Amino acid sequence: MKGNTGVAHCCAQLFGLFISIALIYKAIQAIITTFQKYDPTCSTHDPLACDRSVGLLFIILLCGTLWISLTLYNFRTTPFLTKTKREILADYALPIGVIFMSFVGSFLFKDVPKETFTYDSNSNPINIVKFWEQSWEAHFICLALGIPLAILFFMDQLIVTNTVDNTQNNLKKGPAGNWDLLIVAFMNIILSVLGLPWMHGALPQAFLHLKAQADVEDRLVDGTLQQIVVKNRESRLATLIAHALMIPTYFFLLPFLQYIPTSVFHGLFLYLALTSMIGNELCERALLLFTEQRSYPPLHYIRRVPQKTVHAFTIIEIIQLAILCFVGFSPWPVLEMAFPIITFLFIPFRSLLLPLIFNERHLEALDSVH
Repeated sequence: MKGNTGVAHCCAQLFGLFISIALIYKAIQAIITTFQKYDPTCSTHDPLACDRSVGLLFIILLCGTLWISLTLYNFRTTPFLTKTKREILADYALPIGVIFMSFVGSFLFKDVPKETFTYDSNSNPINIVKFWEQSWEAHFICLALGIPLAILFFMDQLIVTNTVDNTQNNLKKGPAGNWDLLIVAFMNIILSVLGLPWMHGALPQAFLHLKAQADVEDRLVDGTLQQIVVKNRESRLATLIAHALMIPTYFFLLPFLQYIPTSVFHGLFLYLALTSMIGNELCERALLLFTEQRSYPPLHYIRRVPQKTVHAFTIIEIIQLAILCFVGFSPWPVLEMAFPIITFLFIPFRSLLLPLIFNERHLEALDSVH
């Protein structure tokens, strides 16, 4: 059981950090694309096409959304206002940042061209897929292509469940990982027939939702100040309401998305990336590679595992992360399709090969939920 927990924890750390890197990569890519599109050295006759202010506004809105959201997210550790008001501001940090910077971009800088989501009022939001009209060959091809996708959904659900449902989060009710996976499967069958986007457990949104329902305190753990969950409100009502609100949003509120610049969304993604890195043990161990030994924090694995073993294990995980990034960001679509297979292969690598390299006690200390 402990070995299975270690495998899931290892995959959760790698996959969570990969998602953070992917969000940061997409944001940087969007900035570069904006400056290339509105290059001031261009030779067109349209002055707006050569306007440098477009790229500058993109960075302002992106960084503004990120700064406001992070500042309010950490507001619960400040002495200002009352505890209840600090908790409310911290829980709603992201929507406050998005709404404020959307107002700045859409109204205060309305004369500066900016990229927004396009909306066609004549388009039909629901398009039933006529899969029964396809040939048998097409059905078998879709079945083959669906196998890697099913593996990815399974891995994603496993990782999200392990990240949320562990002893650190102080949950009392029993786990329902298999039921969650079954519900996700049936939901995506219906969504596929209707031509709508698929739904699945997602990092870091699932963990951030859990923290929004929890009471946290700053405590000294292993010589470092950490946020500890002392109480968790285990209610499915908030999730049910949030997903129920997606239905009227999809049908009635899509036109209002045009008032939110895409730069604000990239700031939102950066916020998700940075907040999900907090508490990631792979990040902590990677920093130890560049830290003087006498400055190491008194973490549990530092006291139980030799320094060389800690660094060797960290380097192996960094190589795994580099492989994930190479495959996930590959310019070749064929290689990108192998991403679920590569992710799944990390399970036997962790459970079968790493025990041959490292002592089992050291692996338990380095790569298990504490």
